[in-house]
Amino acid sequence: MLKNTIPFALMFGVLACAAPQKASTPPAADSDSLRQEVAQLKDQVARLQNQLGHLQSEVSAQSAEDELTTMTIDAVSWADASTTQVFGSQNSLACHVVEWKGYGKMLRFTRTADPKFVLEADGHDPIEGRMATGGICSSDGSARAVVLVLSKPLDPGARYRMSPRNEGERYKWSVPASLLVQAPGSAQ
Repeated sequence: MLKNTIPFALMFGVLACAAPQKASTPPAADSDSLRQEVAQLKDQVARLQNQLGHLQSEVSAQSAEDELTTMTIDAVSWADASTTQVFGSQNSLACHVVEWKGYGKMLRFTRTADPKFVLEADGHDPIEGRMATGGICSSDGSARAVVLVLSKPLDPGARYRMSPRNEGERYKWSVPASLLVQAPGSAQ
């Protein structure tokens, strides 16, 4: 009789240990602290992803492989307040560029191309401009612009032609002659 009792006791013990146990609900204070910790971790991951994106852009900017040697400005608009704050001038133009191979290649081009521009209008003094390094873009590049910082405000009502100096041999800006820039608030 004893010999049948031992296997039965072992089997009952194993099954009892394997049976699902009802978990207790954590107190509300613990779940709040867990939510807060998860939110902090998500913020840290987002910051790391942003830093990784910047690092990838820098690596791409250092490589001449598949680089841009021409960038065409096909449209301009006045930079918004956040852009003017970042680039340090109230007289800044956001210049849409046609070519796109990622932010790193745009960064490389703006670092290596001649940054000087001149805006000219008949009967008005020329205005110098300097292309900032880098630019602004969406993550997929569907929205992208380089920023031209002007030396002074445009004269109201004047229509300015934008010309790059392009003194370098390899990297060139291209701006169609039909592209005209007016002071903000001027009648079109």
